Amino acid sequence: MWVFTLSATELRIGNFDGKNWSGVPQARVKVPAYEEELKVQLGINEQRLFLRVRIPQKEENLKHRPWVLKDEEFVVGKQLEDSLALRFSQEGKEIQDLWFWGANRTQWGFADDGFFKDGKYSPDAGKGPWKLNLSLESLHRNRNRYLQAKPSASRSDVKVKAKYLAGEWELVFVRALKSKYEDDLVLTKNFSLSLSKDQKSQSSKLIKVSFNEAAE
Repeated sequence: MWVFTLSATELRIGNFDGKNWSGVPQARVKVPAYEEELKVQLGINEQRLFLRVRIPQKEENLKHRPWVLKDEEFVVGKQLEDSLALRFSQEGKEIQDLWFWGANRTQWGFADDGFFKDGKYSPDAGKGPWKLNLSLESLHRNRNRYLQAKPSASRSDVKVKAKYLAGEWELVFVRALKSKYEDDLVLTKNFSLSLSKDQKSQSSKLIKVSFNEAAE
């Protein structure tokens, strides 16, 4: 069931700021829909959890269902962005927290945040980090179907930095360990993590993060 177990004692790194990952344990995880294993690292300081994922990818896919002009009408294209969903779960909790990165839809520094309950996915409370581009004037200047929006409330508490270099995506997610929102899990107790291409795709085996009493 578990592909890897990480100890929070080892992951807790003083004033860790998510930049120097050289001494942080790494798990290799096979994620359906990706050809090669993804490399996953977690780092924790007193307030935040940092999660680094590297995705081997021959080329970057930056467009997601862009508007295409066909027979003088705009239609939705077929191109799909590179993406990743992180699903967090805890024993005894009804919800599973889900963070989503898309190379197109979350390119402005915030991941989207949602949850699964009773097998059904719902976005967290608040506005997400993108909005549909539906203005005809805008469409003639920008064929991207999604535009930047200012996230709010619980959908604004997960940040992500992404860069593509030398055949690999590097993603660094960060969120406060203790969220003030009820639709988020508190990440100061044991939790498990799985990865998938998106909210609907098959997930990887679980990574277990184990806290001892001293780390809580």
